[in-house]
Amino acid sequence: MSLKAEAHKSDEVEAPSVAEATEGEAKAPRTFEAEAMEAEASRTTEVEVAEAGAPWTTEAEVAEAEATPLAARIKELEEELTRVAGERDAFKSRAAQSEVSAKATAGQLGAEQGAHLLTKGLEKEVSWAAEASVEVQAVLEAEIGDHNML
Repeated sequence: MSLKAEAHKSDEVEAPSVAEATEGEAKAPRTFEAEAMEAEASRTTEVEVAEAGAPWTTEAEVAEAEATPLAARIKELEEELTRVAGERDAFKSRAAQSEVSAKATAGQLGAEQGAHLLTKGLEKEVSWAAEASVEVQAVLEAEIGDHNML
């Protein structure tokens, strides 16, 4: 309560309430002075409310001042998150491309290995055929030699 209100209360003379009035007593009529005092008390209350509101305004201003750098930091973090998410997506894309390339290379190597094994198998067959041909040639020459001797 403000000093004005306290000073005003000390000047007030309390009138008996309706409940305090005895049956025979009539309620005292309100005087101009009583109405003025009531109006002053009402104005004092309005001033007190306005004064009490001032710290709330100050608190709100302080909270807003504290929130402003935090909002800026949040915005910075959101921007960094967006940047990092973009980098992550780029890495994922590169990884997917590398995976496709590795699979293609593995397929190509598999085909080349198959061709190599086929070639190796053919070499063996050719070698066997050559050996057989040499044996057949030897047998044929022996038979021709025997035929000529007859």
